[in-house]
Amino acid sequence: MKRISIACVLAFVALIAVPAAASALYYPFGPQAFVDKSKLEGWQLCFSDQYFEIHSLDLVFTPCNQDLMMLAGGPTGSPTLTVLAAAPRADVTFDTGTGNTPHNANGTGWYFNPNWSWGFAKQGDVIERDECDVEASSDGNPNGANPDLRLCWHTLGGDSQLSGGYRAGATTGLNDSTDYTRYVYQAPRPSNTFTVTIKKLKVLVGVEAQGDVSVVDDKTVLAATASKKKSRLLLKPSSASGNPPTIAAPLLLTKTAKRKLRQNGKLTVKARITFTPLHGLANTRTAKLKIKGKRKKK
Repeated sequence: MKRISIACVLAFVALIAVPAAASALYYPFGPQAFVDKSKLEGWQLCFSDQYFEIHSLDLVFTPCNQDLMMLAGGPTGSPTLTVLAAAPRADVTFDTGTGNTPHNANGTGWYFNPNWSWGFAKQGDVIERDECDVEASSDGNPNGANPDLRLCWHTLGGDSQLSGGYRAGATTGLNDSTDYTRYVYQAPRPSNTFTVTIKKLKVLVGVEAQGDVSVVDDKTVLAATASKKKSRLLLKPSSASGNPPTIAAPLLLTKTAKRKLRQNGKLTVKARITFTPLHGLANTRTAKLKIKGKRKKK
């Protein structure tokens, strides 16, 4: 792991926002109704067919193999999706059997079985899988919650087939429909890579996605208020110079550390810098900061 050093009277860590070339991933919490396709920033369509069609699930899972997955349905040819929801692929395809207990992820109750049905409802809402979820419909409990935030496709056939699609939001009975289309989108997890460089009295952390940067030292040299703090910068337009915006946060020293700095004229801080992109996985690197000050005369 690469180590870096800096000599300064006060140590700073700079937190960098996303470069202008990067795009924000549209990643809604929970199911969404009536979403324009133009809002699906960062997503790639990897499968679509009409609700009446029958295909092997392999035709979905083979091309749709990235870390994040979105299911959606809407009128064929329409720019608007009737309903959609997104989560990590492992959650969207989590096998819940044929029962009515969904797998919760990102505000959505997901259910899947390769020989029963595949779909979602708002997290916490009751589902009734008579094969597909008939809750909040005329085929089940018409007074069920949030009919517009439900989607279900049949996977019957005994050999892992995606068969007729039953519902898109409150619209049901779509098993033989050519008027509605099923969509599966995918996206990679946002990159958690970052660079650390030195510029004057700043440590610059360059990132490729929006997220959090935190700085923690191993020996409590830094004051808790600074070392445990997380800072986030949302996407912003680039400046006229084309450089991404930056923010500098001081690494405050404890009283003990300040005393050692006065006594020895120098102090070493071993800090862990962690970048956690939104909807991504954390990445941590270490930085060895050498702080120099004036030794107190005896």
